Amino acid sequence: MAKLSDAQFSERDKLMHLSTRADYVHFDCLGLSTCDALIAAGLMDPEQTQNESPTVSEFVDFMRKHPGALAHGYTIGGGRDDARVSIEGLTVGRQHVNSGLLTDFVNSFRHADEFSIDPGLRCWWD
Repeated sequence: MAKLSDAQFSERDKLMHLSTRADYVHFDCLGLSTCDALIAAGLMDPEQTQNESPTVSEFVDFMRKHPGALAHGYTIGGGRDDARVSIEGLTVGRQHVNSGLLTDFVNSFRHADEFSIDPGLRCWWD
């Protein structure tokens, strides 16, 4: 991405419920509807990856199939030439895990830099 306008920066902050304009902000628990809204607004690139991770689209497709999955990652400030919202991985709380979701999670994300399936599911790319 490129620098964000003030309006884009404000829209991103509103969608993500951010109250800071720091250059780097880590986020947890980003849901499907927020990811969809960020993509629709052009604030998240569906083809972007974090190092060797799946694309944003692949993460979002998994979240669409398994609504208990939440994204975690970071955002880079709007005033920078490399402004972006990046997904580094997904988490799924234990209460949402069933055998089908577990199988899909393992098959999709087992090559993550960090991968765990107990107590909940988590994958992360550095």
